[in-house]
Amino acid sequence: MSQPASQRSTGAESFFDDAVEQLRAAGLRVTPQRRAILELFDHRHTHMTPQGIFEALQQQVSSLSLATVYNSLEVFEEIGVLNRVCAKDGQAYFDPNTQPHQHAVCQRCGEIFDIQIPSSKLDGLVQSLCPAAVTNGDFEIDSVDIWLKGLCSNCQ
Repeated sequence: MSQPASQRSTGAESFFDDAVEQLRAAGLRVTPQRRAILELFDHRHTHMTPQGIFEALQQQVSSLSLATVYNSLEVFEEIGVLNRVCAKDGQAYFDPNTQPHQHAVCQRCGEIFDIQIPSSKLDGLVQSLCPAAVTNGDFEIDSVDIWLKGLCSNCQ
């Protein structure tokens, strides 16, 4: 299985180049629609909803449908190019940062930001808050989602 694009150190290669490489390695075609979606993430480097992606691209890619956006995002998630992030509003956002990380959300504008909590600190937090979950053999924790809420610098 190939490593997610954001986890490889490829020097000057962009998110787009890495994602295209992953698609091809998985035996998948790089269609004009997939190319446009990947280029959008490459330029914006932010969390986006399927609807937002469709709206951003519908004028420049006439053959793009909302169903194609959803299908492409599912493929990208499956091969590790993007991560799906489910926000409190119930909306699915897609994140080009596939490294383990947490999120912060502005309660006024809704912008989502990546937050990096060192894994040692996160492990310690989980162990101190839920010692039974960590030591109980009935359940194994493989990831932790933390959402910080507040106001971004633009909304303060």
